[in-house]
Amino acid sequence: MCDTFIAMQNTTIDGSIIFGKNSDRDANEPQYMLFQPRMDHDLEKNPNIQATYITVPQVATTYATVLSRPSWMWGAEMGFNEYGVVIGNEGVFTKVPYGPPALTGMDMIRLALERTSSADEALDYITELLDQYGQGGKGGYESNLEYHNGFLIADKEKAYILETAGPYWAASPVTDFGVISNGLSIEEEFTQCHPDLIGHALQKGWAQSKENFSFTKAYEDKKYALFTKFRQRRSLALNHLNKNKGHVDMWTARQILRMHEKRQQNKEFCSGSMGSICMHSGGIVSSQSTASMIIRLTKDGLDCLYTGCSIPCISLFKPFWWGSESIFFTEDEHEQGVKHWLEREGVHRAVLAGNIDVLALRKKLAVLEKEVDGLILDVIDMDEAKKRDVALKCAQLDADFARDLFASRLPETKRQTACGGPYFKWFWKKTNARLGQRR
Repeated sequence: MCDTFIAMQNTTIDGSIIFGKNSDRDANEPQYMLFQPRMDHDLEKNPNIQATYITVPQVATTYATVLSRPSWMWGAEMGFNEYGVVIGNEGVFTKVPYGPPALTGMDMIRLALERTSSADEALDYITELLDQYGQGGKGGYESNLEYHNGFLIADKEKAYILETAGPYWAASPVTDFGVISNGLSIEEEFTQCHPDLIGHALQKGWAQSKENFSFTKAYEDKKYALFTKFRQRRSLALNHLNKNKGHVDMWTARQILRMHEKRQQNKEFCSGSMGSICMHSGGIVSSQSTASMIIRLTKDGLDCLYTGCSIPCISLFKPFWWGSESIFFTEDEHEQGVKHWLEREGVHRAVLAGNIDVLALRKKLAVLEKEVDGLILDVIDMDEAKKRDVALKCAQLDADFARDLFASRLPETKRQTACGGPYFKWFWKKTNARLGQRR
């Protein structure tokens, strides 16, 4: 379960494009920030690359990318490349049967970021991958969840929503705002589609005519649409964006990624909820927000804010700019990336257990965030060296913050009583016992 949104130039405070995403995955699944440099490949020696389930042909040159990567997958939940192409995906549930293991939506993100230099190219490339290899395979870390995929694809000038149902797909350009979640959202407004999209729906009886054809109405699995509460989350994001139209910035995006539905406010660590953009696991809700990212795209470059850990409502959004790649992990540092996420997750689990007071944590976070926001604004228009220094400093400030929180947690003998009902507590007892067992 995830939420992804974009605000176009005519809606932001400075004419930039603002992208944001929470990656909602199984609660124990590590997700770390991976940097891949631009690389030339010897195709005679290594003609193919292994994705999550299948191999695909390698290309002579792959572009530099920053990826937010679930630890067990080859692909990524979200990321960007050296050309300023940004992509995030969503699991969507449709009437089309799931196929055998093939490319995952995350694989398609990574392949597109490594091989395309514009949103138009990325859109075309993902649909080509879908046609050539298909999509399929288990998408859950601890579950057997399968799904199709929706994508939000952007560059410095334009953005597209691409949604799929098995081999079928529809795409629509974004004008003001684009928000995607765990269900189909494209109705009649698509400008590109699979050549047999409408014909297949007519043949199956999912639509009655070509006129006023709605991709969502024809292909949506309505049972999952109700369960995932994706429309509720999508409305939360859209309402906040519209409320701030003309003034949207990175801090607006941060507010959205921390939003909870009304019934969960002030008791986020006592119950799970599928209706919150900042998703918390518990009870029947197995997903939580395991990583978050915000991108600001301008003609001059790209600014990134990331958490590198779960639960954005108690996590610091830190800056990244090109030139500060050393704050992220490489392919050879997989174990370090997993370890970093697990260590940071210790703070969240201590909050759940009552060993860290969440109100005190948020007060400390607000003070730190004010300092970090000031550092970002001081250098956002400066040279690469100054930005690198700030990115490194903020990463260290966050590491110190997490270390101090964990060190100050109450001992087991004096901890507060964890809140939540019996099933919520049972869920977390079972989940905590498995944490870190799979890398």
